Amino acid sequence: MIIFERQLEIMKFYTSILTCILAGLCATSGRAQQVWTLEECINRAMVESLQVKSSTIAEQSSAYDLELAELSRYPTLNGNFNFSANYGRTIDPTSNEFINQAFYSNNIGLSSGVLLYNAGRIQKTIKQAEVSLNASVANTESIRYDIALQVANQYLAVLFAKENIRIAETQLALTQEQKRNLDRLIQSGVRPKNDILEFDAQLTQNQQSVLQAKNQVLTAELGLTQLLRLDQTTIDIANEADIDVTLDPDAVTLDQLIESTLRLHPALEAARLNIDAAELGEGISQTAKYPSITFGGNLGTAYSNSARSIAGFETQLIDQTVVFNNVPAVIQFSQDVPILENSPYFNQLSDNLSIGLGLGVNIPIWNNGTARIGVERAKLNVINQTINYEQALEATKIELQNALLDARQSKLQYSGATISTQAQSAAFENSKKRYAAGAIGNLEYVTAQNLLQQTQVNEIIAKYDYYFKVTVIDFYLNGLDYFTK
Repeated sequence: MIIFERQLEIMKFYTSILTCILAGLCATSGRAQQVWTLEECINRAMVESLQVKSSTIAEQSSAYDLELAELSRYPTLNGNFNFSANYGRTIDPTSNEFINQAFYSNNIGLSSGVLLYNAGRIQKTIKQAEVSLNASVANTESIRYDIALQVANQYLAVLFAKENIRIAETQLALTQEQKRNLDRLIQSGVRPKNDILEFDAQLTQNQQSVLQAKNQVLTAELGLTQLLRLDQTTIDIANEADIDVTLDPDAVTLDQLIESTLRLHPALEAARLNIDAAELGEGISQTAKYPSITFGGNLGTAYSNSARSIAGFETQLIDQTVVFNNVPAVIQFSQDVPILENSPYFNQLSDNLSIGLGLGVNIPIWNNGTARIGVERAKLNVINQTINYEQALEATKIELQNALLDARQSKLQYSGATISTQAQSAAFENSKKRYAAGAIGNLEYVTAQNLLQQTQVNEIIAKYDYYFKVTVIDFYLNGLDYFTK
């Protein structure tokens, strides 16, 4: 008996220390904290999610792909500029003659081209880019769906843990009150001193239950802050005292659930769009078998520091030897000789200007089977995306069947747990009266109290389990609007 009393004292000591530590932690972390509603938690998680951010970047990349595909309908325009130094025997680009001296040259040009025909490749590529962008958006929305369910589940876990504290503290207060009553009876000599031992053990057990419940709250809050990516380990959430189930799972049919999910669920929409994109890809690959027609033009000019221009003419007498009757004679005649000077830079650019236009036709005849293999690969991609959609559809239907069955079963479990709590509460009230009348001992009373606490815990477990599973059904029926309505 002495050893038992010592153990009780030790347990009380450590329990008191743990209670102080947890109370201090809760008080410190709870100061000046925002009170979070479920909608605020979901919105925060969606904004801060790295998955959402990564998927949003993929969306932007798809948007650029679409912009690039649309711009491919228009002509290209490119400019070129080069400067070179030449030594030795080289062709002067301005005169197209061989010269054997050092000179500097400069070439300037513009070129443009446009695809006139390629069996609709550009239009099909634009359409595929649009579908791919929509698939990226749907994929981001699907990630938001998953985050909303995760946050809702963790939010309810915090609420459950807090309600569990309330039950544990109620039981602790009840045990403390009964212990005080028993102390008065022992002091008055009505009850023996040893009767207090069962209540000491029960009091310690209740204190441990409170500590465990508080620890569950801290764990649940930590999980929620991690989902929200908050730099804190605790969070103050709104008290959902009026939490209630507004949807009867027995009133929902499986066909109704499947129809709503197929219409609203973005993951299935993304899978469907991937099939459309793959089919467009097959059409794009087919265009490699057909001719393409392009039109292009160029504008160019050149400069060389060796180029000369005619500044004018001067008349010169030219000696010419002729023979008359086998007698040579020198005669003179006049000739206009051009006067050359360095040609200015901009004059050369204007004088050397050239324009070219061209129409090209590319006819694929044999390209080592690349067109044929490309088409076959595109067909395989269509088949693969179709299988992916069918797998997602089948998995979703199985998930919906299980979700509806779970919701209906949890409804029955919650109803049974409520009835059990009511019955156990009545039994405990009867045990209290019998204990007060001396008809039962401490052990029977403590046992009745423990049974009541267990049924109460089972009831709130069933309550939140039921609420979450019905929330999942409502979520499938209404989409993200359910959490933001």
